[in-house]
Amino acid sequence: MYLGHYNQNGDMILFQEDVERVVKIFSDLNQKRMIFEQDQLLYRKKERTQMQLHTFKPQINEANKELAQRARSRQADKMSARLSSYDRRSLK
Repeated sequence: MYLGHYNQNGDMILFQEDVERVVKIFSDLNQKRMIFEQDQLLYRKKERTQMQLHTFKPQINEANKELAQRARSRQADKMSARLSSYDRRSLK
């Protein structure tokens, strides 16, 4: 398939029927590209929205930290009480 012709300066000259053939050949490719770009735009918008939704970062106050530390200490005490003297020697 030949399209257009070249002039003496090396420029490609296309006639109307050549342009129509090129448009027909590349219309599917162009349509897929446009759909892809639109999908990418929607994806980026969705990602930005998701990032904005998760801006809250809860903090644990000092009273709760102390309660948690006491609970961990009680659990550690219970576990150490359950260990036999043999087990304590083998852990050292």
